[in-house]
Amino acid sequence: MFWFKRKEIVIDCFVTNPVIEKFQPIAPAYNFFPEGWKTLPKTVNIKVHENNDPNSKIEAPLSTIKKCIGIQHLFSNGFIIPAWAAFHIEIQKTGKLMYASPAEFQVDQHPTYQFWDGLYDGYGHAKISSPWIIHEKSGVSFTWNQCDWHNTKNADICKIVSGVLDFKYQHQSNINMFVKKDSVYSANAGDPLVHLIPISEKNVKIKTHLVDINEIRKLDHLPAQYSNQYNTIKRKTIEQETKKCPFGFGK
Repeated sequence: MFWFKRKEIVIDCFVTNPVIEKFQPIAPAYNFFPEGWKTLPKTVNIKVHENNDPNSKIEAPLSTIKKCIGIQHLFSNGFIIPAWAAFHIEIQKTGKLMYASPAEFQVDQHPTYQFWDGLYDGYGHAKISSPWIIHEKSGVSFTWNQCDWHNTKNADICKIVSGVLDFKYQHQSNINMFVKKDSVYSANAGDPLVHLIPISEKNVKIKTHLVDINEIRKLDHLPAQYSNQYNTIKRKTIEQETKKCPFGFGK
């Protein structure tokens, strides 16, 4: 019998801030198991009332959520982008965005005409500009998910929206969310924000790189356009790769 090691998906993550690269790096999801999950026992002894007798001394071990295969597999796949700084995002009753952070931090807001009526009614949009530029060569797609098992005290305040994207034809990792109006969403540095899972069975390998501002501008070289930016970049990249092959089959 032959055993073959699964190929890896290499994720190169670039940032200019050495504090972020050292203390709040992008990392595999298994580094972010919730603290409560770590200390939870796999089973708990529950009294079984024989014939509904509360005085029964019979106990049976019953499984806790720590044995949940769904959670185990969730944190065995993909990688997580944690908050690179503590921050507060407020959406006022009018929908106006306010934010504060002790570090360099930027939050923008898309105008309401870009959304359909009724989308997250009672919430306002906010987009956090991520300092990370991400590259991946194969073009594999990743699902983009909220970290539902963390910061649950804010579950009704903030909704980080899902999506599917790749890091071959675009390299940004900005975080879109909807925050409840008349509320403040707060996070600490290191709190998990988004969980990216590859649509692939290959293992993920994370490499973080500290670069200067000039280098990161080269790495995020997408030109500004009003619309269809992704499709334009993808088409031109495929054309360039095809030209490199003498038989026209691409790279």
